[in-house]
Amino acid sequence: MKKTSVLAVAIILLTAVFGFSQTKIAWGPTQDEGGIFTLVGESDDLIYVSCTKQTKMGASYEQKLLGFDKKYKKIVEEIDIKKTFGRKNVALDMHSDGSMKILSVNYEKKKKTILQVHQIKDSKVELITDLDNFSGVYSIKIPGFENTPLFKDDNSLQLYSSSNNDLRALAKIEKKKKKKESYNVNILDPKDNYSTIHSFQFRLDNSKQLKIVEDIIVKDDGSAVVVIKQYNGKKDKEKKDDKPNYKFILQHYYEDGTSVDTEILASEGFYKSTVITQDKMGNIYFSALIEQKHDKGAEKIVFKKIDSTGKITVDELHSSKALLNGKDKLNKYTYSTALVHCSEDLILSVSHLTDTKSKGVVFGSTEMKFKDVVVDAFNSQGIYLWSERISRNVTISNFSLLEGVHTFYSSDGAIMFMNRHKDNATETFKKKPKGVKFPTKNNIIVGISFDQNGVVKSNRLTPKGEIHIGIEGIKAIGEEIYFVGFDRRYQNLRLGVLK
Repeated sequence: MKKTSVLAVAIILLTAVFGFSQTKIAWGPTQDEGGIFTLVGESDDLIYVSCTKQTKMGASYEQKLLGFDKKYKKIVEEIDIKKTFGRKNVALDMHSDGSMKILSVNYEKKKKTILQVHQIKDSKVELITDLDNFSGVYSIKIPGFENTPLFKDDNSLQLYSSSNNDLRALAKIEKKKKKKESYNVNILDPKDNYSTIHSFQFRLDNSKQLKIVEDIIVKDDGSAVVVIKQYNGKKDKEKKDDKPNYKFILQHYYEDGTSVDTEILASEGFYKSTVITQDKMGNIYFSALIEQKHDKGAEKIVFKKIDSTGKITVDELHSSKALLNGKDKLNKYTYSTALVHCSEDLILSVSHLTDTKSKGVVFGSTEMKFKDVVVDAFNSQGIYLWSERISRNVTISNFSLLEGVHTFYSSDGAIMFMNRHKDNATETFKKKPKGVKFPTKNNIIVGISFDQNGVVKSNRLTPKGEIHIGIEGIKAIGEEIYFVGFDRRYQNLRLGVLK
């Protein structure tokens, strides 16, 4: 399965009315907590935040759930994961209504591991059901979340959500032989105690030649799509005779047990990175930045639409205006990070531009420099609408927790939240923006809104100060957007809401 990239982008459906008239984040009082924070969801009328701390030089972790009172934004409840579940390995799953469930691996039931579902009610953790068909597993993880510190690839589970957040795919990974990997996938209904709607299996018969390049896409109708990159020779050998040495296969699995493959041949050039999304009609959208020469800089962007039968109905290639047609020195380190389907009239491709590769390990973390964010807009027929570039110029270390760009969307457009230097607050793009190394005392949080015509406005949501937001620090719960803030030492936790 694809591991979480340091270029993670949170994509969240905005249930509140779009318009972005809010001008600030109303923060609650500082709470004496530190660690890696994940805003999980709502349960028992409290907002829950997961707090994970590394101890003994990385040898172990401590994890707890912190329950915040909505009105006063103070911690009123604390649940120790280890004491409650006996093991650290849990996955915290937020449903479409904002409610939270806890999935844990029980190591003692009938002397075999088994998956269980819990909820919080009246300040107590109670068991809802055992998922008996997931025995023999060692761990469970929701990709993108920092709430499962210990994770084995073998006999593990990964949980994926549909775009409307009403269905789940739970994939069990089994490595039976060196060259073969088997994936057993169950499509689940979380509203019905995670009961199985249907299941399917796919195998990588030659894992030296094949690899999964995207998370499992759970479609709203219960079908699923797996994106595989197939090399013509040894895996990860990207070119042969200066041409791409691979193709992509989208495997569609339907509820009636049938499956269809869609081939994408990479004939346009080298695919720098791939992103994928879906719409309510069951169509899949696939996009990537394109290099004409391998690792020499992205110049174009490809946009494809695949219908529910697996047929490619739209196939377009455009020069990205914000990438300056290959003349930009930053192109070499450009990565697509998300494809956002707002409506039939607006689909956004979000990319990060960096001018350095990883500089190595700094106190156990990777350091990277992010220059800009690029947003390319299309409609559902692949017509190129506009391109915008947003200045950042930040160097980020400490697990890259601060680089995340959070995009909330509705049928009218999208709102993007990010950390930014105070001198780059009001202008969306500067040729020479103020450089800064995050975390910093000069951080601010900004919100930039888009519609079909491009940038609407940039709002400064916090004053200059110590508050930062992390990758998993924003969620839309009900009609509100909640934020988890902390200082540059990852201490002094605060809960905020957009006003």
